[in-house]
Amino acid sequence: MNSIAFVPASRALFIADAASESSGEQPHALLSRLRTHGWPTQARLLLPGTELAFRNASGVMVELIDALPILASPTAQSELQDSRELQALSKLLQLALSLTERGQAWPKVTRLGTGSRYVARWKAGPTPRERLELQQLGKDLRVVLAELPSTPLSQERWQSVVSGHRIASLLLDATIDLLVREGSRRGAQVRLADRPASAWEQRLVHALSDDRALMLASSPSDEVFARQCEELNAWSQTALTGAARPLLPSPVSWQAGENLQQVTARMLRQSSLLAAVLLSGQAAPRMLPTTAWQTAVPTVPPKLAPVPRMLLDEALSLLREQRPRTTRLQKEHSQAA
Repeated sequence: MNSIAFVPASRALFIADAASESSGEQPHALLSRLRTHGWPTQARLLLPGTELAFRNASGVMVELIDALPILASPTAQSELQDSRELQALSKLLQLALSLTERGQAWPKVTRLGTGSRYVARWKAGPTPRERLELQQLGKDLRVVLAELPSTPLSQERWQSVVSGHRIASLLLDATIDLLVREGSRRGAQVRLADRPASAWEQRLVHALSDDRALMLASSPSDEVFARQCEELNAWSQTALTGAARPLLPSPVSWQAGENLQQVTARMLRQSSLLAAVLLSGQAAPRMLPTTAWQTAVPTVPPKLAPVPRMLLDEALSLLREQRPRTTRLQKEHSQAA
C-alpha cells in the first residue's frame, strides 16, 4: 500500500503507519514530521479499480493547509532527494501555490447527479508549459485516494479518478480551491453589495468562499439556473484551457453591478498572499492583514485652509503702502547714479 493518500472530501492527507504493507520499509523522515501535525484515525482507502481494498487502514490525518509549508517549502528540498514520490508531491504542491499566487484560478459549477444540487469549485488555469509539467508529475506521483467511512462514496463522483495524471489534476485543483476558501476565511468574506442573498450571483459568490461550496436550484427542472451555470462554465473555459483572461468581464446573464472578474480578483488577492506565506515555509496565519482585502484608495492631496477675509485685506493694504515708497526709492537711486 502507498504510504500517503489524499482525502478529497476533507482536503487532508492520510499517512499510513507503514510505507508498504508487503515490505518492512520504514517511512520517509519527512513523513514523520507530518505525523506530528496529524491525529490517529482509521480510513477506507480507495485504490484504482476497487472500493474495498484496505478498508480499515490505520494512520494519521494531516490537513493539507498544515502540510503545505512542510512539503512545499524551499528548506524541505534537500530532504526529498531520497524519495521520488515525495519529490513529485512537493513539486505539485509548489505548482498549486505558484498558480494561486499569480491568480491563475477560475470558477466552475458542477451538477451532482440529476437533482438540484450543484457545487462551485475553483479550477487551476495553468499555462501549456505547466500542463506538460503536470503530466510528468503524474507519472511519478504515488498518491492514492482515501475516504472516511462516514463520507458517501458518491460525493462529487471523485472516486472515478484512477490514473496518475487525473489524480495529479484533482490534487492540484483541490489545493487551489482550499487556498481560496482559506484566504476568504482568514481575510474577509467577499459579497456583492447590490444583490439580494437569493440572487444567483450572490449564491455563486457565497459558494466560492464557503466550505460546503453547495448551490441549490429551486427544482431539478430549473432551466434558468442550469443555463446560468452553463454560461459561467463557458465564460471560464477560455481561462481554464489557455491561462488567458476571458474576453468579457462577466457571463452574459450576470446581473450584478460589479463584474465577475472584479469579484474573483478580490478573492484571489487574499489567497495570493496566503500562498506566498506558505511558499516561504511558514504556517498559515490565523488572520490575513487588512491590506489583503482592502481596495486601494486613491490619495488626494489635502486642500489648503481658506485665508480669512480680514487677513487678506490687511495683506493687500500693506502691499499698497509699500509699492509707492519702493518706486520713489528706485527713482532717487537712479538720479544719484
